[in-house]
Amino acid sequence: MAKTSLSLPDEMNEAIENELSYGDNKSEWIRHSIRMRQHVDPILDEVYESYQREERLELVEKAVREKVDEMKHENGK
Repeated sequence: MAKTSLSLPDEMNEAIENELSYGDNKSEWIRHSIRMRQHVDPILDEVYESYQREERLELVEKAVREKVDEMKHENGK
C-alpha cells in the first residue's frame, strides 16, 4: 500500500479524531472520504468545473440533507 503524507489544519484534524469510534483509525477515515469523492466528482463534473469546490460541496451537502430528510419522513422519524 502506498504511503502518503499530508498536513491538516488543527481544527480539521480534531474534527476527524472526534468522528472516530473505538477501533477506527484516521487513515481509514481519510481513505473512505477519498473513495466518496472519487464516486461523486465524476457526477459533479457534468455541471461544475474542477475549481468550483465550494459550489460542489454546497450541492452535495444540500442533496444529501434532502435525501436523508426524505428517508426519515418515510420511516416516520
